[in-house]
Amino acid sequence: MFSKYVDTLNSYSQSIRLHLYHPLLLLLTKLGISAHSISNARLIGGIIFVPWFMMHTFSAILFLLYILFLDTLDGTLARFQKKENDQGRFLDVIADHVVYASILFVIFYIDSAS
Repeated sequence: MFSKYVDTLNSYSQSIRLHLYHPLLLLLTKLGISAHSISNARLIGGIIFVPWFMMHTFSAILFLLYILFLDTLDGTLARFQKKENDQGRFLDVIADHVVYASILFVIFYIDSAS
């Protein structure tokens, strides 16, 4: 029962993202940018976030918001381009873990510096 509700909510949020991002999805497709490229950018962004935060805190936080936006974009782009696959799902999960680990590292850094 609960999983049906979650599936319905997930489908609804996917359709909203598809509608909101449609012009951007068309542009990215025309430029030849794939969902894998976006996931790779998130992965690299998660890695460079920590040293960037230590040097330029405010701009690093803005960069983190951009990375989190890209997280909502890669799956939507894959569905839009009809290129969903297990490799992309795995890459998305790895990028998520790297970004979240970087955020945790920064939180611990802030706490230890206080």
